Formats: sequence, C-alpha cells, structure tokens
Amino acid sequence: MPVKDAEKPNYLDNIEINYTPATVAFNDFENFEKGIEFAVAQYSTFDLEVNTIEEVKQARTELNTLSKKLEDKRKEIKRGINTPYDEFEKQYKGPYSKLTGLISELKNQIDGYEEHQKTLRKDKVRTYLYEKAEEADLNKQVFDQYLDDFLKASDFTSTFNLKKATQEKLDTIIVQEIDKQNQRDADMMAITDLCAKNNLGPASYIRQYDNGVSLAEILGLINRDVTEIERQRQELEAKRLADEQAQAQRQKEIKEQAIANAKENIVAVDQETGEILETPPKAVKYKTTIEFVFDMDQAKTFKKFLDDKGIDFTTIKGMEKVDD
Repeated sequence: MPVKDAEKPNYLDNIEINYTPATVAFNDFENFEKGIEFAVAQYSTFDLEVNTIEEVKQARTELNTLSKKLEDKRKEIKRGINTPYDEFEKQYKGPYSKLTGLISELKNQIDGYEEHQKTLRKDKVRTYLYEKAEEADLNKQVFDQYLDDFLKASDFTSTFNLKKATQEKLDTIIVQEIDKQNQRDADMMAITDLCAKNNLGPASYIRQYDNGVSLAEILGLINRDVTEIERQRQELEAKRLADEQAQAQRQKEIKEQAIANAKENIVAVDQETGEILETPPKAVKYKTTIEFVFDMDQAKTFKKFLDDKGIDFTTIKGMEKVDD
C-alpha cells in the first residue's frame, strides 16, 4: 500500500555527503620544469658516434632512475587522493544498488503493463478492420500493415474504445483498400483479356503486376511478346517454305538427271511394245584410288558432286583428323 505523504520519512531529504577537495600543486613548478630541461640538455648530447656504448647505457640508467622517482611520487599523490573516494564508494554502492534495483523492477512492471495495453489496443484495431474487411469482401491480412499505427492511448477513449477520430481514420483506410481492390480487379480483367486474345498465359504478367509493375507496362510487355512470337512464327514459316522449295528443286533435278541418263542409254524404243531396239555399247569403267584432304564443308560439297554426277564410289577408310 502506498505511504501517505504525511507518513513518508525524510531520511533522504536531509542527506549530505561531505567532501573536501584535494589540493595538489608544485611548491616550485618553475624549478621542476628547469630541472627536466637541464636533464634533457645534459643527456641529449650522448651519441654512439662520440660516446662509448657503456657511457650511453649509463646515461639511460640515470634517466630511468630520475623518471621512476618522479612517477613514484605522482602515483603516491594519486593514491592519496583516490583512497578517500574509494572508501566512500564502497559504502555508497551497497544501499544505492537497492534503490536502482527497485527502480528497475518498477520499470519492468510499467513496461509490461504498457506492452499489454498496446496488445489490447492492437486487438481492438484488428477486430474493427477485420469486421469491415469481411463486410467489403476484402482480404483481412491486407490491414495488418496498419495495426501498429493506432497503438497510442490518444487513439482511445478512457473506457478503452476507439475514438470517433480514430474510427474515421480507419474507415478512410478501408475505403482506400476497397478502391485498390476494385482497381486491381479491373487491371486483372484487362491483362487476362489481352492474354486470351493472343493465346498467352496470364500468370507471369499477374506476378509482375503484383510486384509493382504498372498496368501500362504490363500491357506493353504483352504486346511486345505477341510481336516477338509472331516474328518467330513468320521466321519458322519462311524456313519451312524454303525447305519445301529446296526439296522440290532437288527432286526436280534428280528426275531430270534420271531422264538424261535414260536418253543416253536407250537409242530406240518400239512405240507399240516399248521394247528397246538398240542399246549403246556398255561403257568401260575404271577403278582408281585417290586420297583427298578436305575440311568438313569441302567433303560434303565433293560428296554432293559425286552424287549429282552419278559416280559410284566406295569409302575404303572413314575420315580422320590430320595435322596441318
């Protein structure tokens, strides 16, 4: 139970900590400074180019002795100054730590209470937004991003209800989200319709839209993809026609060559029976072996030449790579 003001002891109201500032001063600083300068001047002339190593070592020993004497005195003075404070601090810390411990404990209680209040406020705001979202047929989780914006006590009445001004702010957010959803629905319709007209799947374009790409950019992407697909289709069609024409030309050449060969071999044919009346003497054929060195394109060209001329040949040994 809290202690009434009239009952509060005043032990700490009249507390005093007495201290006397320490005074540290040279009895003759000018003499001290001159002594240092004299020592520096006296020993700064020592150099191995002039003095022996023993003399230089002795100079260093004497300077170290002087330095230690001065530092010992400084440390003695510091201990003399610090000792009273160290004793005071030992007495002070024990009781004072109880005070800071209590302050920390009360802070933890306050923080826990305020955090709990924030949780309750957040639940209030969430419930309000979720109910409105359900009425508007919106995705509830869309409103989670706004919950932490309405956690101040000033957003609530003393009876822990949302203030009218807070409700108006939340209603504005709801209207904005409804507008966003309506716009998204309209944009989705435009995207899916354009994809359907061009036999494209809309999934990848919708993902880009949801990642922040504007509708105009998405429609531009679809149109560019349609143009590219049509270009590729035309290229494939042109290639197919070219292949068909080349094949037809090849068949025509083979047929013409066959007719020419037949004319060379048949001298006369009975018009009624079709009987061959005369045939030219059988040509004498010769066999030879020739070794050629081709690259792959030359080998293909040469083989085509032999085929076109009707020259029989047999591959004795397959192609093998040769060094230049």
